[in-house]
Amino acid sequence: MPETTVDEDGDLGTGEDEVGGTTQGGNGASRDAVAKTQSMNGTTKCQFGLGVATFVGLHALADARSSCFGGSLSWHGTNLRDGNSPVSRFGSGWEVVMGSFTSVEICAGGGGQVLGLEQAGFDPVLLLDEKATCCETLSLNRPKWQVVRGDLRELTSEEHPEILDVDLLSGGVPCSPYSSAGRQEGNKDARDLLEAAIYLAYEVRPRAIMIENTADLVTKEKFASNRKNIIDHLEHLGYAFDWQVLDAQNFGVPQRRRSSVLVAMLPEQFAGFTWPDPVGPPPSVAEVLFTSMNSRGWPHAERWAAMAADVAPTIVGGSDKHGGADLGPSRSKAAWERLGVNGTSLAEEPPGPDFGFETDHRAGLPKLTVDQVALLQGFPDSWRFAGKKTAKYRMVGNSFPPPVARAVGEKIASALAIPFMNSHNG
Repeated sequence: MPETTVDEDGDLGTGEDEVGGTTQGGNGASRDAVAKTQSMNGTTKCQFGLGVATFVGLHALADARSSCFGGSLSWHGTNLRDGNSPVSRFGSGWEVVMGSFTSVEICAGGGGQVLGLEQAGFDPVLLLDEKATCCETLSLNRPKWQVVRGDLRELTSEEHPEILDVDLLSGGVPCSPYSSAGRQEGNKDARDLLEAAIYLAYEVRPRAIMIENTADLVTKEKFASNRKNIIDHLEHLGYAFDWQVLDAQNFGVPQRRRSSVLVAMLPEQFAGFTWPDPVGPPPSVAEVLFTSMNSRGWPHAERWAAMAADVAPTIVGGSDKHGGADLGPSRSKAAWERLGVNGTSLAEEPPGPDFGFETDHRAGLPKLTVDQVALLQGFPDSWRFAGKKTAKYRMVGNSFPPPVARAVGEKIASALAIPFMNSHNG
């Protein structure tokens, strides 16, 4: 889980020495797929182009290793099996319901990335984090997940053979070594786990890799050697790859939050990978938080909503060395104040009927609760966090927003499905 900090401009991963925001290897061309089925004597046929693969019974389609695309099929939104799995479209009419891809989640933190990937159809066989509260949070929300507390550099397949040959190795490694708000020591920082994540790929040999970090890692020239080191490893492993900067507000998250995302796959899979398209204007802070702000009978909720009609600045989780339960440095607090929020600390509960609303000074504005901040990060209100307030807030603030993780994850899942589909062509 990256530890998010912001520079004095209130942005995550910006700076004067920025360069182009993409590093690409391999063939990034997209590949279309068309699936058709027909039923004959209780047997379902999945046709890919000119090739036909035959499966006995609809439920056989649910097995990722023996089905078309690694999921089940539906026609115009009607799933051929029960469930609420996310879908990806292939060709006219047919949708592929992803639900059987495996993953290993490292530096899992409060669960933002793994939650989004779960929504995209990935089932983690193991989740790793070194912090007790993070592990408690993951187990609290998904008791059946195998959550391991430990150091990434000590994770081995000898002790955990289940991590071998998974479909996806994913995680958000600490961003403090590369953040504008820190010393930017890169791989000289003891907290840096970027190379450790790639070293794990040598052992795991996943079909795909997804690593999230601060935008600075990709945009700043001073980290060119760090990027080259990772690229050299990826090329040695035979992966094609792309490194992009994504802004959470382009994926339905009410927050300006720029993150770098590395996606790598074997060339055949990567040929079918494309980055997700923006989904349109994000909701405002008011749209996301109005119900919560109004929940205890605060009489000024409507006035506040008119002031909070924009997206939030980057939510800052801080690190174990710096930052507490507040909404960031001075410029971030000023941005929050313009949205009608007192960012100096967090509240235990939303404002009640006796709380005023005085816009001429910060103390007259409501503070956000941890749960409200989680909503602004794109977490569902059902997701719970373990620990005390500061620990909870750090987990929330350092998370990769689930909607962004889901958008990228769905594209990875679609690309992983293509080689299996192509094996049935002709």
